[in-house]
Amino acid sequence: MLLRRGRASLLFVVCCRSAMIAQAPTVRDSAGIRIVENPPVADLPTRFTLAGKADAVIGGVRDNPADELNARISYPFALRLADGRVLADDGDHWSIFAATGKQLLRIGRAGAGPGEFRTTQSGCRFRGDSLVLWDVGNRRISIWGPDGKLAREYIPQGFALGTSCLADGSILVEGALRPGSREDVPVATYSIVSTTGSVRGTTTALPSMYYSGSVMREVRTSGHGDHFFFADELEFGVRVLDRDGRVVEIVRTRDSPVPVTDANLATRSMACAPDPATKVCTPIPTKARTWPAYYAFAVGDDGRLWFRLNGGGGDSVWVGFDSTGRAIGKLVVAPGAVTSRRHIVQFGRDNVLMADYDDDGARRISVFRLVPAAGH
Repeated sequence: MLLRRGRASLLFVVCCRSAMIAQAPTVRDSAGIRIVENPPVADLPTRFTLAGKADAVIGGVRDNPADELNARISYPFALRLADGRVLADDGDHWSIFAATGKQLLRIGRAGAGPGEFRTTQSGCRFRGDSLVLWDVGNRRISIWGPDGKLAREYIPQGFALGTSCLADGSILVEGALRPGSREDVPVATYSIVSTTGSVRGTTTALPSMYYSGSVMREVRTSGHGDHFFFADELEFGVRVLDRDGRVVEIVRTRDSPVPVTDANLATRSMACAPDPATKVCTPIPTKARTWPAYYAFAVGDDGRLWFRLNGGGGDSVWVGFDSTGRAIGKLVVAPGAVTSRRHIVQFGRDNVLMADYDDDGARRISVFRLVPAAGH
């Protein structure tokens, strides 16, 4: 079963075919599952960077306070809509901005009633720029029209993965935890839940998104078209699920997981507990057997897959795969100042959304174009 997730990345492969022959993956079928295996990521060239100037900036210091973003958000979230507007979380509500930075709509308010939020966390857009928004404080999913009007709400039976929705607005919801074959990897069955809250399919047992202070590992998922992309950090790759929860494709590389040892724990801790007074972080013993294969995962609007490498400071190096699962090269992002907390929050078709803090401590969301790196 072949997946074809976008044309832009295929065009890139055609135009650069001669330079990428060395990166050709092996493709095989295993019990009806298409497996695409690429060479190790260390062999990939740098093919992408970001334009030197942003095409649009949301937030920062503004004349109108309504056009500013809440600087107290620890893990900011934003996404660009199909018409160019930008959705950003603001703690107890959401805001939609024009590319000029002007606030156009305010979605919701503080509270637990209909259309209210306690802790905005994540969301995704589906057909017609309608929105699926996850409120972790109220443990509730709400569906909104592109005009900012509430359509419906439901409380999922499990933990919602709010960044993962299909073109029809269906999302993944994690069920009850149970022990897996590895002590550091509990498993769970995930449900595919429609915009009305009804379950339309389930997965087999997959690694849980459970995050423990002693096990530094998280499941990251995304949705695109009629497929979910399930990345568990255990190996460099992703499972592709169809709209009913069946695994139909696996994209991976030949990179081997790095074992957790006393020697490498001595140079960097898996997790640590900070002292409130001294701010000194004391390492916590870990049960993890391997280090995460990567530290972030995203699917672009063109179907490309993106994985952020460990280390390197901030969001400095990402590895890209085209819509057929072929590794196409690295994206290198110039790191900002430590205080800027610069990081990518969304990949578009030919751009990214970058969140950071400016020199005044004001939160910003900037849109940068993806451009070829020097020599490509």
